[in-house]
Amino acid sequence: MDLKKFFPFSTKAVDTNSLIISIILYVIAPSIAGVVVSWLSWIPIVGWLISIAASLFGLYCLIGLILAILYYCKVIKD
Repeated sequence: MDLKKFFPFSTKAVDTNSLIISIILYVIAPSIAGVVVSWLSWIPIVGWLISIAASLFGLYCLIGLILAILYYCKVIKD
């Protein structure tokens, strides 16, 4: 499976700087999505759909964070 297509920032984590940038990106992005969900949660249908999308995005970021660490530790190779 080609992970570069789905997780482009994770595969670039080969040195410490790029790992730190990937970690910051994968932590801050779901935080921003959570703020957007909190703003839009009062709208009945839109809030529900945005909340599902934000949950899936949070899962995507968690997987990307794990893959970045695995690429950095060279457990996964290109």
